[in-house]
Amino acid sequence: MQGQGGYLTPAFDGDVLDVEARLYKSEGAKIEFAYEVRNQESGKLLATGTSMQVFCTMQGELLLTWPEFMKERYSAWENLWTSQA
Repeated sequence: MQGQGGYLTPAFDGDVLDVEARLYKSEGAKIEFAYEVRNQESGKLLATGTSMQVFCTMQGELLLTWPEFMKERYSAWENLWTSQA
């Protein structure tokens, strides 16, 4: 698991926030997301972030190919992909 965040400006008590998560297509056995947090009223960008999750065996060994249960889910997400530049 890897994560990174970038704080830009504060949110305040009572603010309503929108959190957008974008799923990036990956050729490897990992799931990558990019996040944006915005103030709902003003649309101002408050924070950004990314995360990457990998798959391991029950013994903690890194998997280099997609686990079977994820192959079905991955194909169901095909229309959600955002090309990572």
